[in-house]
Amino acid sequence: MKKLAILTTILTCLLTFVACGNNEDTTKEKDNKDTTTTTTTANAENNAPDESKPQDEKKEFDAQAILDEILANHTFSDMTEFEDVMFLEVLYGINGADVKQFAMYMNETGITADEIIIIEAIDADATKRVSELVMNWYTAKGIQMKDYLPEEYKKIEKSSVKTTGNYVYMVVADDNEAIEKIIEKYI
Repeated sequence: MKKLAILTTILTCLLTFVACGNNEDTTKEKDNKDTTTTTTTANAENNAPDESKPQDEKKEFDAQAILDEILANHTFSDMTEFEDVMFLEVLYGINGADVKQFAMYMNETGITADEIIIIEAIDADATKRVSELVMNWYTAKGIQMKDYLPEEYKKIEKSSVKTTGNYVYMVVADDNEAIEKIIEKYI
């Protein structure tokens, strides 16, 4: 029953954002998406594995353990952890068959932009699909927050979707850089 209530809340927020966003100029949305995609591509190139780092420093990738470490070191309000792959499908359009493991933590009220998603895709093709769908979500979230919650939009502006190997992650939070460093220890 709790999952149904959470899903209903998320869908209501998502539909509200989509309905409000339909008034935006389509060209403006396309330009914003193109800019965001370029930024993310540049970020992905900058996130290539550091060959100078000894391999033994990397920890085994475990999406849930990464999220647990983030939550142990950072405080969020009104956030919920989503563990069912159904939420990836409903919110992002990601096919569960493309995902090896994931962890997702987001604000369920829709009044803050805070969100963390960490995904390990099953292969390179799945990674490409997952990355594109998370990027679409990120872009739509930015468009919606820009006019309605400009302070929250600032968090989105300083964040991005990053891809390294078969890992895709997005951190939208006040201290996104520190959180990303935790994730990067594992990839």
